[in-house]
Amino acid sequence: MHQDYILRMIQQMGLFVTGIVQRRKEGNYEQALVDIEEAYGRMTGLHASLVHGLSEDDLIAMLTARGSIHPERFIAIAILLHEEGDIYAEQDNVAQALPRLSKALRLYLEAWERSDELRHETIPGLDATITWMEGYPITPETRVLLLDYLEEKGRFDEAENHIVDWLDDGSAEAAEHATAFYERLLERSDPELIVGGLTRDEVQTALDDLA
Repeated sequence: MHQDYILRMIQQMGLFVTGIVQRRKEGNYEQALVDIEEAYGRMTGLHASLVHGLSEDDLIAMLTARGSIHPERFIAIAILLHEEGDIYAEQDNVAQALPRLSKALRLYLEAWERSDELRHETIPGLDATITWMEGYPITPETRVLLLDYLEEKGRFDEAENHIVDWLDDGSAEAAEHATAFYERLLERSDPELIVGGLTRDEVQTALDDLA
């Protein structure tokens, strides 16, 4: 039942996004942003200013304050943030786009992590947000969630890219996470590794370099 509800919500959000995309094609960015601002209250029960004003951690704490998890609410907010971020990005306004897309990525991944139903679904906007955020800093919490997501989806080469960036920080935590990552990959079959963009020799070499 809950899975059906989540999927219906995603479909409803998809219809809304179609309208936003049309406004963007027409160059009507201002009205698109107005539509999104109104949608926050209607679709998530939160005012846009609250979503924007809270930090990632505080927003997640508020969404889980009563102990119950509603991943569809995480996704709805993430989709709206993603659409806002895209609009600002199209106008080369990175200062406005980056915080929205960064927060969207965290919420997408939190929803995926917390929902058995979503782990087997394609979440609209998530992969596009991951792609856009490449090269920009992400929080440690988001990084761990992102690595888990990419590994579970079999996108080992992408996960490795983030591992390498993390290792550049020189932290012991990064080295421990990287070692565990490569050790898990060695338990995979050769075909799985190849589909994921790596070979067994590459994985073994990377693990040896960490020793």
